[in-house]
Amino acid sequence: MAGPAIPGGELVILGRDAAPLHSEPTCCEGAVWSADGSAVTIVGGGPGPDIRYGLFQIDAATGVEQTLIGQGDSSYPLVLGARQLLDGNTYAFYEEVPGDVFSWEYPFTSQMVRVDADGAITPLRQDSYPPSKVLWRDDASGALLTVWDMALDNPLAGSLVWADITGSPAIKTGVVGSNVLWADSVRPLYEGDCSLLPQVGWQPPEARTFSTGAADLQARLGAQGFDAGSPDGYFGDQTRAALRQFQTSRGIPPGDRLDCATWQALLGRP
Repeated sequence: MAGPAIPGGELVILGRDAAPLHSEPTCCEGAVWSADGSAVTIVGGGPGPDIRYGLFQIDAATGVEQTLIGQGDSSYPLVLGARQLLDGNTYAFYEEVPGDVFSWEYPFTSQMVRVDADGAITPLRQDSYPPSKVLWRDDASGALLTVWDMALDNPLAGSLVWADITGSPAIKTGVVGSNVLWADSVRPLYEGDCSLLPQVGWQPPEARTFSTGAADLQARLGAQGFDAGSPDGYFGDQTRAALRQFQTSRGIPPGDRLDCATWQALLGRP
């Protein structure tokens, strides 16, 4: 699948023989493969000059497109973050906006919905969110949202929020990030050369200097319940004590430095 380039382009789906199965002009719409690779889902929801608005699905084997949510005469269906998951249904964040108030700058606040193959829409949550990056769980249990917060003053990152499909209260993780992906639960999260990771260790007071690696370590230890103090980037006695406690809890010989085994444990799961 080839996608658009700003200010526009063409979406093309190629078959195994490299022959085009489907092509269409596009600008800012989002296209994503289904969880099983059988379809491509396309959304139009802004903000910005999308060529069309709604939710569309293309059969990857035949190139045939189906409209799941189409645009009416008096309203705009704004859809973001849609994906067909392993149960065969498509999940998205959706808002229907009257045509007389819609503009490219419309303050989009969408709700989580399930869209059946016949286009029937089922709301899943009552809370709503501004335009966000959406990372669905393939099992349709929920989504991790990267919610852009104006207070962060960073359009490239956002607060990570977990929202499940049952409607239970969303979980604000306290983590800020971007380009989030699920980790492979079987393989280690990091299998490369540990020398490429930050090299940090305890420093005596007279030689103590700021280190972004130390600040990262302090934040990771704190997130897992080990009191390393505020993530100020200075590797002192409190950070060393928290590091040793963490290492002992994971069966790693305690020490004064962040070694490869400890990095693996920090990047993994408790």
